[in-house]
Amino acid sequence: MNNSAPEIAMDAVLKGSEKMPEGSKTVKGYDFNNGLDYGALLATYKLSGFQATNFGKAVDEINNMISRRFEEPPKEGQKTNCAISLGFMHLKRTLNERYAFLPDKQELEIHVITNYPVMTEKPWNENQTERNKTRLWQRQEEVEETLQRNLNHPLVTAVHLLVNQPLAEQRLHELNLHNKQKVFLHRVKALPTYRDFFDYANDRLKNQVVIVMNMDIYIGEGFEKLNKTFLVKQNVSYALTRSGRREQRCNMDGKRGYCETGYIGSHDVYIFVLTQRLKESILSQLDYEMHLYGGDNRLLWVLKNQMKKKLLNPCRYLRTYHNHCVDIHSSIRRRINENGKSGWVPPSGLYK
Repeated sequence: MNNSAPEIAMDAVLKGSEKMPEGSKTVKGYDFNNGLDYGALLATYKLSGFQATNFGKAVDEINNMISRRFEEPPKEGQKTNCAISLGFMHLKRTLNERYAFLPDKQELEIHVITNYPVMTEKPWNENQTERNKTRLWQRQEEVEETLQRNLNHPLVTAVHLLVNQPLAEQRLHELNLHNKQKVFLHRVKALPTYRDFFDYANDRLKNQVVIVMNMDIYIGEGFEKLNKTFLVKQNVSYALTRSGRREQRCNMDGKRGYCETGYIGSHDVYIFVLTQRLKESILSQLDYEMHLYGGDNRLLWVLKNQMKKKLLNPCRYLRTYHNHCVDIHSSIRRRINENGKSGWVPPSGLYK
C-alpha cells in the first residue's frame, strides 16, 4: 500500500516549504503574559495572516492620519491637516443594529439643567433646617463647587441655571467661574418645580441630550458612553441613583441609598431627549418642587406612564456624585408620590 499523499493533493495544498527571503518577519501573535497593551496588540495584526495583515496596515494608516491632525495646516484658514470620516457598509443584517448606534458628534453635547440659589436669602433660607448664616454660606460654597465641576466636564456644552432671586443673578455675574461661557440663566417666579425644568427643555432644547439634576450633584466618569441614537430610537430615559466619594469637607462614600450601597428608590439625575413637545396634560403632573418626599419617584411615574419612556438606571456606568457635607436640608417636605403615582428603577445596564 502506498502511504504517500496523492499527487493532486500535493499540488493543491500540501506544498513543500521554501526558505524565506532574508529579512522576512516571523508570524507571531501577541503575548498576553506581558499584560494588555492595546497599541502592541494592534501592531501584531500585521503578522497574523492575510486579513489580519491588511487590518494592521489600516491601523498604521489611521495612526498616521491622527498624527497629521496635530501638524501645522499647509494653507491659511485650514482648520486641520487631516479630516477623518467614518464610512461603513451593511454587509450582514445582524450588524445593522450595532451600526445604528455608532456615536455621532452631537451625542457628546450635554445640556445640564439645574438651579442656583443664594442660600442666605429668601425664599431659600425660610425652609431650611438651619438659619445660621455661617453654615448657610458653607452650603452655598458646596453648591458653587458643584456648579464649577459641571462646568469643567469636557462633555458639558452648557449648564442652564434656573434662578428666582435677583441676588442669585448678581452673585453669578460676580463669581470667578472657569468655563463661565457655558452658563445660561433663566428666571423663574418661585422655588423651581420639575415643571420649570421640563418647560425649559420643552421650549429650548428639543432633540438635545438633556440632564436634569439637583444643584448638589455633579457628573463624573462614563458619560462618553451616552448614546443619543439609542435614547431616541428606543425611547429610553435614564434615571440615575447618585454615588459618593471624598469631598473637600467630608467623605460622602458609602452613604445609605447610593448606587453602590443598596438601592432604596432614590434618584437625582434624569437624562432624556425630547423629540416632540410635551403636552400640558404631562407638564401639569410635574408642578411640584424637587425637594418633596417621593418627588423623584413621582417623576419616574410620569416618565414611564405619561411620556411612555423606557426607564433604565445605569448608575454604575454613568457616575454622578453627591456633594452635601454641610448637613442642612429643607424642613418642609410633604410627600408627593401617593395614589399609585410612584416609580421604581433599580440599577441596570446601559441598554437593558
